[in-house]
Amino acid sequence: MKSTSKHRTLKKVFLNVTACLTALVVTGSIIANECEVQLNSFLGTSSTKIVTKLPDGVTEEGYVRYYDSKYSTLAELKAAGNAKVREVEGEGIVLMKNENSVLPLAAGAKVSLVGVTAMDPVYGGTGSGAVDADGAPNYLDVLTGAGFDVVDKPLLNWYVSEEKKRNGHEIGEVKWKQVKKNHDDTLGQGEDVVYVIGRVGGEGNDVGAGIEDTFDESGDYLHLNEDELSVLEGLKGMKDDGNIRSITVIVNSANPVSMAFADEEDYGVDAVLWVGSVGQTGLYALGDVLSGAVNPSGSLPDTWWKDNQLDPVQNNFGVYTYEGQEKYTYPANANSYNHYVVYQEGVYLGYKYTETRYEDVVLGTPNAGNFQYNNVVAYPFGYGLSYTNFAFSDMQVQKVGEGLKTEYQLTVTVTNTGDKAGKKAVQVYAQKPYTDYDVQNHIEKPAVEFVGFSKTKLLQPGESETVTVSVPEYFLTSYDAYNTGVYILEEGAHYLTIADDAHAAANNILTVKGKTTADGMTADGDASMVYTATYSFDATTYAKAYGTGNDVTSLFAAADVNRYEGSGDNTVTYYSRSNWEGTVTPGAVKLAMTQQLFDDTVLTDSDLPSADGYEWPVFGKQADLQLINMRGIDADDPQWETFMDQLTFDQLAKICANGLRMTIAINEIGKPETVDHNGPSGVTQKYSVGSNGYAVQTNDPDKNMKGTCYPCNGIIAATMNSQLVEEVGELIGEDAMWAGYAGLYGTGLNIHRSPYSGRVFEYYSEDGILTGLIDARETVGIQSKGVYVYNKHFVLNDQENNRAGIGTWCNEQALREIYLRAFELPIIQADAQCVMTAFNRLGAIWAGAYTELLTDWLRGEAGMSGFAVTDMYDGTYMVKVNEIVAGNDLPDNFVGEDISELKDYGPDGAKANPMVAQALRTSAKRVLNTVVNSRGMDGISQYTRVVREATWWQLTLNIAQWALGALTAVAFVLVITVYLVVSGLPAIQRVGLGNFLLGTTWASASKTDPRYGILPFILTSIYGTAGAILIGVPVGFLTAMFLAKAAPPKLAAVVRPAVDLLAGIPSVVYGMVGMVVLLPGIRGLFHLKAGDTLLAAILVLAVMILPSIISVSETALRAVPREYEEASLALGATEMETYFRVSAPAAKSGIAAAVVLGVGRAIGEAMAIMMVAGNAANMPGLFRSVKFLTTAVASEMSYAADGSLQKMALFSIGLVLFLFIMMINVFLNLVLKREKE
Repeated sequence: MKSTSKHRTLKKVFLNVTACLTALVVTGSIIANECEVQLNSFLGTSSTKIVTKLPDGVTEEGYVRYYDSKYSTLAELKAAGNAKVREVEGEGIVLMKNENSVLPLAAGAKVSLVGVTAMDPVYGGTGSGAVDADGAPNYLDVLTGAGFDVVDKPLLNWYVSEEKKRNGHEIGEVKWKQVKKNHDDTLGQGEDVVYVIGRVGGEGNDVGAGIEDTFDESGDYLHLNEDELSVLEGLKGMKDDGNIRSITVIVNSANPVSMAFADEEDYGVDAVLWVGSVGQTGLYALGDVLSGAVNPSGSLPDTWWKDNQLDPVQNNFGVYTYEGQEKYTYPANANSYNHYVVYQEGVYLGYKYTETRYEDVVLGTPNAGNFQYNNVVAYPFGYGLSYTNFAFSDMQVQKVGEGLKTEYQLTVTVTNTGDKAGKKAVQVYAQKPYTDYDVQNHIEKPAVEFVGFSKTKLLQPGESETVTVSVPEYFLTSYDAYNTGVYILEEGAHYLTIADDAHAAANNILTVKGKTTADGMTADGDASMVYTATYSFDATTYAKAYGTGNDVTSLFAAADVNRYEGSGDNTVTYYSRSNWEGTVTPGAVKLAMTQQLFDDTVLTDSDLPSADGYEWPVFGKQADLQLINMRGIDADDPQWETFMDQLTFDQLAKICANGLRMTIAINEIGKPETVDHNGPSGVTQKYSVGSNGYAVQTNDPDKNMKGTCYPCNGIIAATMNSQLVEEVGELIGEDAMWAGYAGLYGTGLNIHRSPYSGRVFEYYSEDGILTGLIDARETVGIQSKGVYVYNKHFVLNDQENNRAGIGTWCNEQALREIYLRAFELPIIQADAQCVMTAFNRLGAIWAGAYTELLTDWLRGEAGMSGFAVTDMYDGTYMVKVNEIVAGNDLPDNFVGEDISELKDYGPDGAKANPMVAQALRTSAKRVLNTVVNSRGMDGISQYTRVVREATWWQLTLNIAQWALGALTAVAFVLVITVYLVVSGLPAIQRVGLGNFLLGTTWASASKTDPRYGILPFILTSIYGTAGAILIGVPVGFLTAMFLAKAAPPKLAAVVRPAVDLLAGIPSVVYGMVGMVVLLPGIRGLFHLKAGDTLLAAILVLAVMILPSIISVSETALRAVPREYEEASLALGATEMETYFRVSAPAAKSGIAAAVVLGVGRAIGEAMAIMMVAGNAANMPGLFRSVKFLTTAVASEMSYAADGSLQKMALFSIGLVLFLFIMMINVFLNLVLKREKE
């Protein structure tokens, strides 16, 4: 007994462990293969390899590279990158305040560092754009390195030892009394104090108090909190007592903070420097600026407010819920459908609001209100001080070009009138006339608009330089959405002015208009820096797109509540300078859900354009072209059509279904898998991530390092130095080359709509033109290295909270003149090739499925040549077929070979649609054309092929899966076999083998004379199975042949689901239908007493095996190479002869497998047969009630007593059935093997 119990325990343990291991390995394999791209990226592996086979007599010189690096090692590249980070940070730092010229500090000066950020700097943001700042310096390192004597090290050590630092959006600053307690009397030695304020933003969340319902007792994240202000108060007290010399505040934040404190007497701030987020080595530039080695020349890319809550955008910056939305049923998470935000400010964003309202107050415009500029604005857009002074003189303006190419060339002499060398940004602003036509047609005109910039070289004291800035006339147009639907030049005076910043520009123009400080101006302007151009009304010139020359039409009415046809009673009063007091009012715009609004948020097939008039593209046509053969061939060249004809529908769908930080390999055409990964502040991955990267190809010893971290894009914009920005782009491109990137997810071109946006660090500015002009230069640099740029997030993704599916409402003028312009200029000026579309909606429609945005504007007006990828794919509201038809070519998603979501629309799909197929072809061509002309083709020549290769981790998982799978299968077969033998042999021993197998009477329930002969069951099972095969195989084979070769697509689309439905019908339903329909029919047709006969069982079984035979046979027939059939037809055979004499023999192994499956299904069926065969233990006859082996067991097992001979005999039947099926399988396998031989 103990031995038996032990064996049972061991058996249970073995089975359980094996089953658990198998489940673990199988599940792990599934997850690993779904995450193949991410795992390859993490492990530095690739699932494809490049194989080169050279013809005789042909040689190639080493690894093929299409773009060369300037650097021979990663050490050289990293050194160059770190030096550029320091340079761009130094030129982007903005000196905001410098009372009594306390900066620069004296050489070797004593300095105290205060603030937790001093030892925990903000290097970058968080989320997908975060980059590695490992080894970057802190403030103590850089000030010491700049030669300063940092005297409060005990305080700094205390910050570190007590882990005083920021935590997420917790500011983490300590109170003054703690600072005083822990400075160990080292503060107050007559030194200069540098107080560091840190803020960090990132992906997924906007920062506190900038959005609805987030202001709580913890305060506004972009205000200095009580602890920080207490430190400033304490320092001010020490300064008043003569213990410290000065207080300099460093704002280490990409997000602008509220700056009222900087001028309040309570805090005694002498100097303020904005350093943004500083990147890898940018903090060293602060030491350079504080010491005077670098003269700051940065210009603010945003308006800095006294209090960020004074920004009227804050009225509508948040997440708002449509009233009445609860009445609707959403297909997925309601949060992706029922929230919205309204850009009520229209074009009056940032300085375009402050300077316009300021001008209207000075001009005495009615309803301008009591707007006091100096109480609202701390530092205007474009503002930045220097350690020296500059003067502008001798401005000249020339108008050149014609039509869409017309531009103004402004030249000015810049002179360094101070005593220190420095650089100066030359900023150009424009003003367009605000007319009655504008008021009537809802056009708004800011008082000044930034239209161009340049920057001087380093000017020595007394030195001058003549600088030229070109301004396209296009920047003087306004978009007229309500009347002409085009860009117009209006009648009246248009001004161009060169100024230090936006506010100085407004004052220059007000001076020309005859205003002075007596009229309320904050300072007098310079009329000599203003040029006036007078125009007549022109709605013709810019009725053509600036980028392509195509017709301009109104495209975005559906994004404007007031023009959207499904608005119902919803309306928006946009801010207007015709009535400031009546339009700029507190509170958010309230919108209600309407039926059409709800319908438009849900993407379905009904949203697809009609397929009428579309023809199917050519699929799979032999041309022997590899992708590399298309390099350098214009996208409009007919050769591309020949090349694309080679691709099958499945290959097109595979390209367009996979885009998760990559483009997928198509081995048959030599298309490699590419690495397309995150930016925008630099390469986020290890240099070893891409197999064709220079780091891997040269086996560089530093290949496991990560790319260089650059400063936030706001600092890059603040440089206003086109050449420097292009050099940054080149180095990011170099990093991408070495890391094996083909495409970079960046840069970020969304707008700093609010200081509280989480991803301010990724974006450049509140201004669309500055954003576009700066990014154009960075894009030129990156793409010069063969790395295509995905500018993101296209478009209106200007906040993070609830970004997934939020309805963003914006009028068309603001959309075109601010938010789209940021994307337009890099396309026109730098051929920016790709975009990443946004999570949000424009109005009701997801940005990634907005045809007017992606096709009509992006390609039609702006002229983008490459492809679009979604942001991280979210299947709850994003739909692949809708996105592709709209012009969004790839999802940021990986499905591998699973193209089911698109295959339904293929020629054999249930929703066959040639329009979708043409869209897939167009999208795939965009991807292929972009990749073939990129560095993604490095390593590939006309003699190379891309082949699939399992990685080491895939091989390991596969081997483990196979081994455990085989072990599990063997284990279960052994257990079942042993169990049946052990349970079935006793009855056979007691009854006798001959009596059991050959006996013709079964009376197991008889108490007087039980009999256990199963010959009737054996013969019935043989006859029933054979009859079902004789009927089912021909019918199934012919149906499969029809579907595979002859059926019209529309008919096939109906028949296939019907066949699939047969496979899914439960056995009991077949039995019920047989009882209700078949049995009465047989009884009546053959004049029988009852219809439950062997014939009924055969017919039911024949129908039940059809789905397996049809599906497997059709698959086998479709797998026959098309060349076989083409050869047969070419030799004169008819189509029918070809199908039956060529295709069918070629597919015989698959068809035989279908027969095996049919036999298995027939012999193993029980329930349906029990209901139609009569269940009587008779010798078989076609019109007799019979019982099969399976039904014999099923009908008696439930009432047979445990341990009885009857129950043991039922197990014996099971053993016979098991051996019977095994013999059939062995026989069929021998037959198939003999046919193959």
